[in-house]
Amino acid sequence: MMLTLAPAAFAAEPGDPSENAPVEITETDGTAQEPITSEDTAPTEPTESTEPAGPTTPTDPETTEPTTGGGQSDDAELPTEEPTAIEDKSENEDAAKIAQIGETQYSSLSEAISAATNNETAGEKPVTIELIDNVTGTAQISIPVGANLVIDGKEHTFNGSISCVANSSQANKAAAVDGDEKDATHLTIQNLKMNGEEIVDGFGIYSGNQKQGGQMDLYLTVENCTIQNYEAKGMYLTNTKELVLDTCTFVDNANNFGFLKGQGDFAVDLNLCAVQAAKITIENCIFEGDNGITAPIKIAARGGQDDQESDIMDAGAATIESVTITGCKFAEGTNTVVKLGTKSRASTGAFDVELKENTCGTSDPVSVSLGYKSGSIKVPSGATLELKNSEEGATETIPAVLMNGKVYSSIADALKEVNKEQMTTITLLQSVTEDVTIPCGFNLVIEGDGKYIGKARSPAPLRPVRGRLVIPSLP
Repeated sequence: MMLTLAPAAFAAEPGDPSENAPVEITETDGTAQEPITSEDTAPTEPTESTEPAGPTTPTDPETTEPTTGGGQSDDAELPTEEPTAIEDKSENEDAAKIAQIGETQYSSLSEAISAATNNETAGEKPVTIELIDNVTGTAQISIPVGANLVIDGKEHTFNGSISCVANSSQANKAAAVDGDEKDATHLTIQNLKMNGEEIVDGFGIYSGNQKQGGQMDLYLTVENCTIQNYEAKGMYLTNTKELVLDTCTFVDNANNFGFLKGQGDFAVDLNLCAVQAAKITIENCIFEGDNGITAPIKIAARGGQDDQESDIMDAGAATIESVTITGCKFAEGTNTVVKLGTKSRASTGAFDVELKENTCGTSDPVSVSLGYKSGSIKVPSGATLELKNSEEGATETIPAVLMNGKVYSSIADALKEVNKEQMTTITLLQSVTEDVTIPCGFNLVIEGDGKYIGKARSPAPLRPVRGRLVIPSLP
């Protein structure tokens, strides 16, 4: 066995601060940049933002509390009106057609959607609608319950919002033949440049009915799209059964919201209600500019026993099977990249999460807000973090060491995955207090980076002796 210590390893005494440590564990909600509200001194986290209004509905000052500096705190309750439908039109007035299904062309995207969904075979297999021109005029597109559509933008620009119908009356009507079973909606949006300019308090993609029962499941895939300049949020979803965001770019969303025209909270807000075993995959996406004062992404499972709030319907707790965020790039200086759960309530974050190969600027740590327990985790740029949350949603995972691009909560956990046949380097991300036993046959480098290892119940940390680490109980 060979054990090598980096020269600077384990230099600090117990209790010494490590100001340059790449990992910080705080007891805040990870939203230090958020505007101060009258509830900031309360012992619990402010109420999370609730169901937003449609793109053309201004915020009611009676339901949204003003925030210092004109920003929107994530406790703001918003109106629940559906977006108002406005006919989309072609940018080229001489071109009568804007979309096509096969060889048949239509004068608007709404007309094409109606043709694809108003027939006896609608929903049985996906129907592809292709844009053949840009859509202008702040169009409001409605996707009916039970639709099975692929909207291929063909790199055209869409100036408007897309709303998936989720209200209980239409969901129940669509499912009348099958009793209580709700018809799911399947929607894929690809190769589309979505722009929210001139849409007051606009949302890019909206699907929500959290205050009433009867939400259908939404299966949504958005790939190779740009979503930019939506004042309220780029996406707001409460009923997503499966969500895939692949190779999308989000630019300057949630940045001009409400009657004070301050910054909104999240660019992508997944405030899931009643949906079961949801799967969330966000990969190879880019977040540029300002994308919410709290975080670009929020994911929460609402309606648990500790989350009985007036902003959601008492329709049972939502559950999330998995969350994977991989290969995403966040703007430099982003204070928090993702908020998990909300309101300091354990059930809202009771789901497994994997973050892998994400970066923030050139070298900033990737910060994760644990909204369900009012804490935060900072992991090195590009590293992998796995959170295995209990049913209560209270993870004890604290990144302490880095090995092969993955963070672990202890040296012992890292040693379990060491390959004896390869030279392995374990880097301390913070000082640790634990008994360390190195098995025979390991070829190991422990890089202290100015941190220390302290033996449990020992008054002093272990120290390097003549370049070697003396470890009790070493075989």
